[in-house]
Amino acid sequence: MPVSQAGRRFWRRKSFYLGSAILITFIVWFLIFRLSNASAIRRLKAEVRAKGQPLTLQELATTYAKIPDAENAAVPLLALWEAEDPEFWQAFQKGKRPLPKHHTESREDSLPSFVRKGYKSGATNRLSPEQQAEAARFLQDHAAHLAAVREAVRRPHARFPIRFEDGFAALLPQLAELKFEAQCFRLEAVLKSEQGEVGEALATM
Repeated sequence: MPVSQAGRRFWRRKSFYLGSAILITFIVWFLIFRLSNASAIRRLKAEVRAKGQPLTLQELATTYAKIPDAENAAVPLLALWEAEDPEFWQAFQKGKRPLPKHHTESREDSLPSFVRKGYKSGATNRLSPEQQAEAARFLQDHAAHLAAVREAVRRPHARFPIRFEDGFAALLPQLAELKFEAQCFRLEAVLKSEQGEVGEALATM
């Protein structure tokens, strides 16, 4: 057998053994790392349990004190929204998926045009007479709705039904509704300020 061919075989075997040794070393290190982490996690879980703290989303949900309906602003708000869009909000409260089409986008489209374009109030950015008239019409059209919202938020607490066990996939359609309500009250405050009713503007906010 030629020496050169024997040498090549020798180096191939040596490379194979060296690669196998590196692979085995990595696997052993990985197993030790995982076992060490598992042990640390078990220890931390035991410490959390000993302190009576929650470890899961379901357990976290049980730590929140129950809010009586009479003190929960979410109750009249949901009733108000359900009266305006019953199919959607009934499905939400029953936990149905997927939810039916919601009218949030159409409500956003009903806002005055300058609000939809990102108007920001300020001393150097006053409302024009046309914008004031548009805002006044919008607020008049939504007067009953805003009065109901204002009455609801007088309650001291607010907690909407949330399925904590759904984690990041939990449904939170109330956020879009609350954004719309906040935009309405901000618009009302800006209009009252423009009309010189500063005290009422502050009360609105």
